Amino acid sequence: MTPSRLKRLLQSWICEDLEQHNAGLQREIAARAEAERALSEAYEAAGRKNAELENANRHKTQFLATMSHELKTPLNAIIGFSEMLRDGLDGEVSPRQKDHLDEICQAGSQLSALVDDLLDLSHIEAGRFALAPEDCDLALLLDESVARQRAAMAAKHLTFTAEIAPALGNLRLDPRRLSQILAKLLANAVKFTPEGGAVSLRARRTVRPPLPQAPGQEAAEYLELAVADNGPGIAPELRERLFEPFALLNGSLTRAQGGTGLGLALVWRLAALMGGTVAAENVPGAGARFTLWLPWHSSPLPFGEGRSGMDKAAPAVPLALVVEDDDLAAELIRAQLAAEGIEVLRARSAEDALRLAAGRRPDLFTLDILLPGMDGWELLERLKQDERLAGVPVVILSIIADSGKGMSLGAAKVLQKPYSRRELKQALSVLDFARADGGPPAVLLVDDDPRAVELFTAHLAQGNYRVLSAPGGAEGLALARAERPDLIVLDLMMPEMSGFEVVERLKEDPATAAIPVLIVTAKILTDEDRRSLNGHVLRVMEKAEFNHGRFINEVRRALRRRITDTAPCPTEAPPPAAS
Repeated sequence: MTPSRLKRLLQSWICEDLEQHNAGLQREIAARAEAERALSEAYEAAGRKNAELENANRHKTQFLATMSHELKTPLNAIIGFSEMLRDGLDGEVSPRQKDHLDEICQAGSQLSALVDDLLDLSHIEAGRFALAPEDCDLALLLDESVARQRAAMAAKHLTFTAEIAPALGNLRLDPRRLSQILAKLLANAVKFTPEGGAVSLRARRTVRPPLPQAPGQEAAEYLELAVADNGPGIAPELRERLFEPFALLNGSLTRAQGGTGLGLALVWRLAALMGGTVAAENVPGAGARFTLWLPWHSSPLPFGEGRSGMDKAAPAVPLALVVEDDDLAAELIRAQLAAEGIEVLRARSAEDALRLAAGRRPDLFTLDILLPGMDGWELLERLKQDERLAGVPVVILSIIADSGKGMSLGAAKVLQKPYSRRELKQALSVLDFARADGGPPAVLLVDDDPRAVELFTAHLAQGNYRVLSAPGGAEGLALARAERPDLIVLDLMMPEMSGFEVVERLKEDPATAAIPVLIVTAKILTDEDRRSLNGHVLRVMEKAEFNHGRFINEVRRALRRRITDTAPCPTEAPPPAAS
């Protein structure tokens, strides 16, 4: 073979090889491009799916928030009117009727709590749940949490024991959420403990290994709270999923006791958000024990100066000093005043009354005339001679009802025993405040729900108030400017103009800026909501916590502040003329 032919063959072979290699490269490039296109499409599909899931989650949260308002608005009316009937505000009811009304109130409250639990879980899952840490008096918070379960414990004749470590002091945490956790653990213990059983609470400061689910929130010490009962304990098949939502719905025991299985799921999630955890175990020879651990973050406040789990704007509850030597009569008066949200201190004699009033000035005296030792007339004179106590209204409740003498000595009202509950409620108008023109305080109700307006009006009708109402924000603003009421009771969730906008416009207008605003709403407030209202409203009252006594107390508190804020300042005497 000649060199030239060999050269041509080599060139041909090289060309074929290059063509084959190039074709292979083209196929590989095409395959890679196809793979990249498929990967890009998959990535885009995943992005669309994530967006759809986020959108669905957002819609779910929005739906639950809307449903919360739509469910709780009629629930508030059901509970509120039922409580009014039960408490005899529209006339006496029989014991059987009272029991039935109690059942309605309890069922309504349970349904309201369920709505709140669903909304809280939804916010936690959506990452929209924020804590509000503050300095908290732990001992006071524990006392309040236990006090809320006292009635349920008494109804089942349960024994309660508390083992609280001394001087726990103040902690930096979210007191509302800790109260929520404790309420659910204590309520569970009461629910599953048989009649005549026992429930216990232990609180202490302890050391334990760091919690893996709380990175960045590690602590050297932990607050340990343990709630135990002597019920049936935890079934083995439930232990692994005890803290999952609805985990208990299929349990026959849960069906018998009632409950949705949401409470423990919420407890676990709240504990995790606070950097802690919760565990459940069976106690040998007893029932179940739930133990909560939270990082111990000491408060800089001195012991005893922290807040409790109650709202920062919790009302100053009026105090009545009941001067009555008869136990049955004193208990009746206590119950009647408690129904009006009034705290009661009792004195068995005039001497006891003077001693107690010297230590704590009451907002009201109720006074029997027939007392051992110093009688009621002499006590009334002594009270009116005391500069510190002379301004405290005195309502005489006695078999001896000399109205002329009582009024001449300074009594605000005189009622003869036996008196009706309505007469006592009218007498309590002495706790209300009149306007400068002598007329009754004016309260403006701004709410688009006519049932809520009717409920508020019915409660206010029990006292000395002039009630105005507006079905929406624009109408409310117009009435506020025209009437200059002493208080505005405002809902937040209204069509066209929300309560938030109403508050903003009220504060922008010099004519209405000083009018106190009490928010009563079914809306669960977010941190952003609270920031927008902060400093502009006197108090936010959730419709779930609404009852006659609390509402009237808030109204009285707002009016006290209104009158104090608008009272003219004393003027200084002019300087003496130069001689």
